[in-house]
Amino acid sequence: MRSYCFLDNIAIADIAFEARGETPEELLLAAADALIATIANPCSVRPRQEHVLQLTSCDLSELLFAWLSELVFLKDAEAMVFCDTDVTVREKSYWELSARIRGDSVQNTQQLGSDVKAITKHMYDVSHNGSEWVAIVVLDI
Repeated sequence: MRSYCFLDNIAIADIAFEARGETPEELLLAAADALIATIANPCSVRPRQEHVLQLTSCDLSELLFAWLSELVFLKDAEAMVFCDTDVTVREKSYWELSARIRGDSVQNTQQLGSDVKAITKHMYDVSHNGSEWVAIVVLDI
C-alpha cells in the first residue's frame, strides 16, 4: 500500500518526505502524492487538463528523480497544479514509466501550498528491503 509522510527533522528551510510502496509503481505514486500535496490541496483542483509522460532510466532511483522533476517542470511551464496521476512502471534492461497527470491551471479557488522549485539530491535515497520500496526526497522551496 502506498503512503507518504513529511519529515520535519530532515530539512529546515526545505520540505522533506518519505514515500513507501510495495511495488515500484506504488512508490512513484506515493512520491507524486507527496509532491502534489505540497504544491496544492489536490481536493481543490479539478481535473480539466491531462498530460501524458513517458520516461526511461537505467535505475529506479533516477526514474523517480526524473518523474518528480517532470512534475515540477509542468507546474512551472504550464502554471499547473495537480489532483491525480496514474503510473505504470516496467523493468526491462532499463526502467520505463508511463504516466497520466491530471490537474488544472492555477486558479484563485484552489488551496495552494508551497512553490516547489526543484527536487534535490540532498539526502535523496531509494531503497528496497525485500517487501517494500522506500524513498527519502527533499524539495527545494
